[in-house]
Amino acid sequence: MNIFVIPSWFPDESDYIKGIFIREQLEALSEINKQYRFFVSVSKNFNLPLKKPRKGIKSIIQYFNDDKFFICNLNSNLTIFENAVLSWSDKQVRAWNLDREF
Repeated sequence: MNIFVIPSWFPDESDYIKGIFIREQLEALSEINKQYRFFVSVSKNFNLPLKKPRKGIKSIIQYFNDDKFFICNLNSNLTIFENAVLSWSDKQVRAWNLDREF
């Protein structure tokens, strides 16, 4: 059986604690259930802060210089797929619209 997981939190190089419990649970499940194959899909976000354009430009440059897709086999039956995405939060967009003067 194949099990595909799309977690809302998962550790990455910028925050290795975020969602660590999900990774630990998947590692434990994959060790116990050798007959199952586990796949995890996570997104590596490059945030574009609208209030700080220079930081946004750095994110865009890093996004285009970085690998867009990464596959990591943690063990024989646990695979992580990482996909790079450009994003900004809805809150940042709303705050930016409220601060604009017309």
